[in-house]
Amino acid sequence: MRCPNCGNEIPDGSVMCNNCGNSFNNNSMSFGMNNGGVTPNQNMNNAMYSNSNINNNMNDNGHNSNNKMLIIIIAVLCVIGLGVGIYFITKPSKNTGEVDIEKEIKEQQEKEAKELETQIGTQYTKLKNGDYLIIIDNNSSKDIMADGVVEFYDDSKSVYSQEVYANSYIAPNSKGYAIVRGSRLEGVKYNKVVPKIEAGYYYFKSYGDKITHTEEQKDDHLLITTVNNSGITLEDIVVSVLYYDVNNNIIGFEDELIADNLTAGATNYVEVDYPTDEDYNEISFSRYEVMITASGKN
Repeated sequence: MRCPNCGNEIPDGSVMCNNCGNSFNNNSMSFGMNNGGVTPNQNMNNAMYSNSNINNNMNDNGHNSNNKMLIIIIAVLCVIGLGVGIYFITKPSKNTGEVDIEKEIKEQQEKEAKELETQIGTQYTKLKNGDYLIIIDNNSSKDIMADGVVEFYDDSKSVYSQEVYANSYIAPNSKGYAIVRGSRLEGVKYNKVVPKIEAGYYYFKSYGDKITHTEEQKDDHLLITTVNNSGITLEDIVVSVLYYDVNNNIIGFEDELIADNLTAGATNYVEVDYPTDEDYNEISFSRYEVMITASGKN
């Protein structure tokens, strides 16, 4: 056999080389010879070290990837959190002044409505054609719109009700009118009529007094000529005519829309029917009253 250290030929079973003095045992020789002087323990250590390096490299790469992913996740969460924070900071709150303004407007409207309750008068009269004319007195200092219901009772029981609307806005210290058609009451037994009218301030200005008119009696109608002298375009120009008998009782009412819009200086014409009875027969009247209403922006 040969010494695994220097390669010198030595007797089999030797435990030391007589050339280099290297000591060894028989179990390690063949491994030393076959592995160029590297013992089995060294081979195993080298293999373990190599595997450890591979594992360390893999772990390092894994840690790097995980760290990058963690950084990305944290960045995304930060952006989301920032966006949510901005949203809740800028979002209108129910406790902000915006809600307070709405509340103030509502309170103001309720206050105005209560004030108007004491300044609005309501009455009614039955016309010759069976219609009920609801007369609304505006005793306030502002233009108003009015609507509501008219209840018909048989003793204390409501047997019929109808929604009604004033034919136009109602100027201060003037009257507005609404109609309940008698044809709606056919077959209804009632003994009491109760108008329930509510009013609200109008946001346009009254210009009825800026419309001049003339009227001409024809065979079966009044021909009314109107001129817009307001200097601006007016809206919802309505003519209303009340017909009276010799006792000054209202016996008929007719209203017609003159125009949706009437430019400054424009002239328009409208025909208004004479009053009739329930059978549509024309009835005589003693006098009539013409009222023109119109609205325009303040």
